[in-house]
Amino acid sequence: MKIGALIVTTGLSRTSGVAALLSEVGAISAGQRMISAFQCAGVSLVGLVVGPEDKKAERQLAQNGVIFLRCRENTGFFRGLQQGLSYMRGKFDRVFVVPGDVPLFLPSTLQAMLQSPASLVVPENKHVNGYPLLLNNQAIDFLLSQPDYATAETAVRQGELPLESVRVEDSGILLRSSDMTHRKLLIQNHNRRLSRPITEVTLYNGGPLYDP
Repeated sequence: MKIGALIVTTGLSRTSGVAALLSEVGAISAGQRMISAFQCAGVSLVGLVVGPEDKKAERQLAQNGVIFLRCRENTGFFRGLQQGLSYMRGKFDRVFVVPGDVPLFLPSTLQAMLQSPASLVVPENKHVNGYPLLLNNQAIDFLLSQPDYATAETAVRQGELPLESVRVEDSGILLRSSDMTHRKLLIQNHNRRLSRPITEVTLYNGGPLYDP
């Protein structure tokens, strides 16, 4: 099964959009944490939906194996989400979706969500739903057919998609970047879960032929 992910920054406040992705959460940026969590869970490709002026994110996150889906004009969160889903549709069996200001969800949460066959999977902690969402192509088609909403949750409530809430011991699904104060233990736990092997290969033919 091929899994993709979308991080959507459009329509968020200045402190919750690209700025939140580039802010340091512990020793690395919030964006690097989110990308690493997806990669640890076996996500094939991470797409980052940004506005027309958000050039800084490309310079700082391009080396992390993401693709940038740039909106041609400033738009809200849901329209940015739809643009990202239009790109992902048909390329992946299932797609995770998360706003750019929810950086501390765990790879184990993503893996637990993938066990559910539902069209729409939502993580739940202490009876509160959080992010990321997990969509199959049926759910993606539904969201692409909807008018503009403020949030993905509002759009989902309008449909009759099979939905499953997966209970997880992960308070990071509820934590926004604006609430990072005094979260040292949560960040340390997140650091431990992001360990993964990375191999780089350089080809030589007299001299370097291909860089890593």
